[in-house]
Amino acid sequence: MKHPSETDLSLFAGRDLSLLENWRVGQHVRYCDSCAGVVRSFRTVGEELRGSLQDLPEGLNWDRLASEMTGNIHVGLAAGECVAPVIARSQRLNGWRTAAVMASVTVLLMGGWWLNIPPRQSLAKAPQVVLENTSNGIELRQDGSSLTLMHSRGGKSVVLASSPGSLRARYVDEETGQVTINNVYAQ
Repeated sequence: MKHPSETDLSLFAGRDLSLLENWRVGQHVRYCDSCAGVVRSFRTVGEELRGSLQDLPEGLNWDRLASEMTGNIHVGLAAGECVAPVIARSQRLNGWRTAAVMASVTVLLMGGWWLNIPPRQSLAKAPQVVLENTSNGIELRQDGSSLTLMHSRGGKSVVLASSPGSLRARYVDEETGQVTINNVYAQ
């Protein structure tokens, strides 16, 4: 079981959590005695603080105190910067050397990758495919080779070119009446 953080338990005790977080932490506190004890102690301390507010002087200006505290914090941070140890020059240059080495390695890796990209194939060098209707049938030619889908001589034929790179032919045998359909697609 994962317990809520002390911050969440403190915010739960002061009823300062969002609706969902309040429900989630509340479910855990309901079944976990140790977390319920922490919440009770936060609530007890809160009640004691509210009781001690009456001991503060009359007319206390909280806004002025807040601005003075903020100013003191800024003065302390500035003083800390003044007395901070000075970094040696060699240590400052060490960071530049690391950056230069990393840049060099990156350039080398990118150059190697770029030089090993395979060249693109030119479309002009792509083999030409030719589809043609001949007296023997549909002929496909590419790089000096050809393939012909032949039909019987005595039949009627109808040839359709439906789109670039495709031919469709129907042959009807006069003796039997059978129909042969050839679809050829070239890429």
